[in-house]
Amino acid sequence: MLTVQNVNKEYRRGETPFFAVEDANLQVENSDFVCVTGRSGSGKSTLINLISGLLRPDSGSISLDGTALDTMRDDALSHFRNTHIGHIPQGHSLISYLSVLDNVRLPYYLYPRKDDVTARARDLLDLVGILHLQNDAPRNLSGGELKRVAIARSLICEPALLLADEPTSDLDSVTTAVVMKLFSEIHRRGTAVILVTHEENLIAYSNRHLIMENGRIKE
Repeated sequence: MLTVQNVNKEYRRGETPFFAVEDANLQVENSDFVCVTGRSGSGKSTLINLISGLLRPDSGSISLDGTALDTMRDDALSHFRNTHIGHIPQGHSLISYLSVLDNVRLPYYLYPRKDDVTARARDLLDLVGILHLQNDAPRNLSGGELKRVAIARSLICEPALLLADEPTSDLDSVTTAVVMKLFSEIHRRGTAVILVTHEENLIAYSNRHLIMENGRIKE
């Protein structure tokens, strides 16, 4: 489903160039739950942002479902990401003045669609266990509840691929277990998952483990 081939992303620190991602090669199938670990600065988040199309590779190619992301125009890439990729970024990314329900529905209405997605949004909130909070503002939610809203929002457009960048970094062990069981259920229902984490105990939830070191991927 996903093919990353010879991908490089280079930055400069002063006059010194360095690779955030170097010669990355990766294939992910529909049935995969991939866990990516590595030290801070090893290139994990850069890899996720390259796969999502939020960053462009300096060289190499990335394709999803046969579509080359690295050569698409920005507007076409944004539309493709909206319809094919769910992305849970680091930290809290909800819009403060929207209710929980409206935060979940928002990606669906970024492009013209005929259907009312409210019922699906409520089903997703029920799946993540916070339907009772649908009318609340994000400021009233705990860290774990905010993360569950972000998970529901990432699934609203029924993506083929879900990308999660450190989704449990600010959660306690009990909430982490709840969130990881959600990812397992999402994967069981047919969505491929790539999860970036520092927490090696989460590897057990995946069927593939990648290690990033100095921008390079090792399986």
